[in-house]
Amino acid sequence: MSQPPNPPDETDRDPEDDPTTSAADRARALLLPVSSPTPPPPSTEDVVPPVLPGRPEPPRPNAQAQRSDDEQGVTCWNCGFGNRTDRVFCRNCGVELARVPQAAPPPRPKRSRKGLFIALGALAAVILLVLIAIPLVGLVRDQLAQSDRATPAAAQASVADPGHPAQAAFDDNDKTWYGTGQGGDSRGQTLTAQFGQPVDFTGLRIVPGATSKDEQARPHQIEVVFTDAQGGRFREVVTLDDYEASFLRVRVDRLVRLDLTLASAYGAGAGKQVAIREVALFGKPSGR
Repeated sequence: MSQPPNPPDETDRDPEDDPTTSAADRARALLLPVSSPTPPPPSTEDVVPPVLPGRPEPPRPNAQAQRSDDEQGVTCWNCGFGNRTDRVFCRNCGVELARVPQAAPPPRPKRSRKGLFIALGALAAVILLVLIAIPLVGLVRDQLAQSDRATPAAAQASVADPGHPAQAAFDDNDKTWYGTGQGGDSRGQTLTAQFGQPVDFTGLRIVPGATSKDEQARPHQIEVVFTDAQGGRFREVVTLDDYEASFLRVRVDRLVRLDLTLASAYGAGAGKQVAIREVALFGKPSGR
């Protein structure tokens, strides 16, 4: 049996042959299709570069600390590692082996402000006393030097060395001296000066010890008793400087007698006697 022919395809029909096609459709079919414009190439700024895959970091070798006993000879003062004796710097910490730091001195104890003020006050008082004493000493020396020398008419002592009698203390001679003639401090022994007529006394100077060639004991403290013409007595204790002349300024009118009693001595010993090189007396005869 024969099959009926296939109906014609609508797509294969020419629009011009189709009586149903309008003139507008036939004109539109004659137009060429316009292609869409080609898009511009993408900007390089917008292009993201490819990312390379990361490389694995190789493992680091473990640093092995050197042992302090690897070398012997010199132990580092800083880290305690041993070093050979020919090394100048430590092989571990690098310090100079020979330059060992010195220990810091201990801190000084802090003084309180109160103690500091007391010390400063005491120092100021000492300086003030020295400043006052220096002019006074000079004044006494000047006045004694300008006074008349009062020479006693007689001199005697409770004990005396025959070679160094009591008169040697009042003769104004540096080469002679009075000595007690006995060892020890001669405590209680007395040296006496008497005047032939009353003297208005102004002071005395005592030079202790013997000559420089003859080392003897020296008086330390002397009790001086002044007796005037009316029988009045005046007492004064003099402390002498060792090997130095000591001055005593005292005013006694109509003095007739002077007693010097030894109380203590410097350098006393069994083989040394107490010596006085000079006793200088100053004053003027009464009535002048």
